[in-house]
Amino acid sequence: MTSPVQMIRRQSQAHKRKGLTTDAADGAYTAELFAKANIAASQTDSAFIAAVTGSKIRVLSYSVSCVTAGASTIIFTSKPAGAGAAISPTISLAANGNAAEADNNGLFETVVSEGLSITTGGNIVGVRVTYILVD
Repeated sequence: MTSPVQMIRRQSQAHKRKGLTTDAADGAYTAELFAKANIAASQTDSAFIAAVTGSKIRVLSYSVSCVTAGASTIIFTSKPAGAGAAISPTISLAANGNAAEADNNGLFETVVSEGLSITTGGNIVGVRVTYILVD
């Protein structure tokens, strides 16, 4: 028998994907995925999570921190082959500062078949993201 805590945890780690038919009950569950990286200073549209054909990347949580002593900024962008389009507000980080946000329904998502990229300000930024793929 599973404990109530285990049941809640399992439910929070699986998200319903849109089904292939008009039946609302159709669909499969997708697990949460994770990505992390240190993004160099002054990068524009630096690739972070590769595009998945036919899916959007929905960010459920992020944690960002300024790796070096100076302040920096970070913007998450949806990027095809060309220039990316901002999908998050500018996140300002104080010297050695950090920021984090989470929402089980999602904070922002890329355009279908586009990857998640990052634009940084004047210093190296450490990034950790939890995301799911949605149709």
